[in-house]
Amino acid sequence: ENASGASKPALNPRRIASDIPLKKLRISSEQRTTLETIYELPATTDENQGHVDYLFKLDAADQMNAAAIMAQHGLDIEARAHLANRWSQQWSRAQGKSDATCRVLYHCECGYDHTWNNSKKRQTPLPFTKCLAHTEITYVVSSHKILRIRGYFLHNQECKDALFTRIPPIPVHPSVFAVALAQLRDGSTFTDVKKKNRELFAAQSYQDFPTNLHTSPYRWLLETRDSRSLFRQHNRLNGIKVTEKPQINI
Repeated sequence: ENASGASKPALNPRRIASDIPLKKLRISSEQRTTLETIYELPATTDENQGHVDYLFKLDAADQMNAAAIMAQHGLDIEARAHLANRWSQQWSRAQGKSDATCRVLYHCECGYDHTWNNSKKRQTPLPFTKCLAHTEITYVVSSHKILRIRGYFLHNQECKDALFTRIPPIPVHPSVFAVALAQLRDGSTFTDVKKKNRELFAAQSYQDFPTNLHTSPYRWLLETRDSRSLFRQHNRLNGIKVTEKPQINI
């Protein structure tokens, strides 16, 4: 359905005909069977009745509608940065070179089945309730304008009642990582990185440094445990895939 009901949407027919990559969701066989049944029916205009599919043009009216839906479901950038946000990115794919678009698949953390990869301990700070809520967002990379929102937004009652089993980890602000990655690129050690981090923190010199740290959803001081994530990003920027065998990266 075109959200404003006017001229044709910005996506071409081939992309409109594509399916949501449900295989990328880390869910149980029971959940997968239920979702397959749900998607046997056509998309509806009522989110309380089944899966939905909203298409948007690039004009202001349609983009306002898209922004409202994103905010309603906690999918806007500000909401996803909040520690209590339950959406977890499962997959993404960029398409095209000029006017590139990107598809991103999100899943409710209460629906993530940690035994999917034979894990015995659940790392997600929310219980597994077999929630089926998920959504795929397609947007223009350069402008972040929304082209499509589709998926299944019905959270089960157990999910709605679920409480965090522990405090979610507070993410490091992107500007802290940006400075650290630049240091690693220039040959600095992690000790050097932490030293400069403390200096910039004390001087409040980071970009977007908050006036009130207590209300910031980010951490600004690096910890030893951040080294793994930092070096993984550093390796990725240098074309090294740490998940592959060393001889393949040579």
